[in-house]
Amino acid sequence: MKRRKQKRSKTFAISFILVISVLVGGSLVLIYFVTQPTVNHLPSTLPTYSAGWASYAPSSALQFTFRNYTALRALNSTALANGTFIATQTPVASLPFSAVRTFVTVVFSTPNATVDIAFVDPSEFSVFYGIFQSRGPAPIIEGDARLYVTQVAGSQSGTGGYTAGWLVAIPSSNAIGFSEGTGAARTAIESVLAVRNGSVPTILTRTDVTQMFYIAGGADTHIAFTVQNFPGLVSSGQMTLQVVDDYLSTARTSYIVKFNSTNIALAQYDFVKNEYPTSQYFAIYDQYVLSQKTQSLSELSIAVQSVG
Repeated sequence: MKRRKQKRSKTFAISFILVISVLVGGSLVLIYFVTQPTVNHLPSTLPTYSAGWASYAPSSALQFTFRNYTALRALNSTALANGTFIATQTPVASLPFSAVRTFVTVVFSTPNATVDIAFVDPSEFSVFYGIFQSRGPAPIIEGDARLYVTQVAGSQSGTGGYTAGWLVAIPSSNAIGFSEGTGAARTAIESVLAVRNGSVPTILTRTDVTQMFYIAGGADTHIAFTVQNFPGLVSSGQMTLQVVDDYLSTARTSYIVKFNSTNIALAQYDFVKNEYPTSQYFAIYDQYVLSQKTQSLSELSIAVQSVG
């Protein structure tokens, strides 16, 4: 009888341990799945986006940045400083910053050059371009664009003196652009112009960029954005889209980081949260992680400056 009780006690103890193990294991599995972020899935067919800036954004650009200064001024008339946007030495001409409506920057790795293009008030463009037509050097004609060798002063050159480079004027778009340097600068400008004439694809033909803009809510309504075709703040990512919007009377900044796969996005989710500690919202869309923060509308100009 005593032996039977011992056997029964041992059996009960083993059974109890097994039940506890199953319950604990099940709880851990449940906790794991509950704490895992939800993976949202992008539609198989995405919208075809079009935007005026896309005609100046080569698919091969290392970085492309857009700023809508007209929209920014409408929300905050004192957000932007006055002064001179660009001043040239040969011929002597200048363009006030107040004339700039939108502004794009295209950074290339090959050639190693950067192109800045301002889309300006038509009357201010006519005055500036008229000086180059009457007193400037003979231009190189690229379709409806005119390229001039010149020297730029002030903040545009980043120095106290003048910097040699190429200036491009595009009358049909009221656009003035500049690239510092010699041969590489001209090549970079011509690469941008090649998008306008259709011989080079725009960045919006890329599936990953289209997917990122889909997550951001579209491609043509943002106050500012930058497409970084390289690992940015999140070093484990492949590329990042940063977007600034006026959202419900706040300044909203969205960061969309691309990874190699959904599994990697899940694995890097906490790392993204650590890299964007001021963000209030995070989500996963297939291989992309979205981080968003909202600020006071008074911080909008700072948010726009942060895109580069």
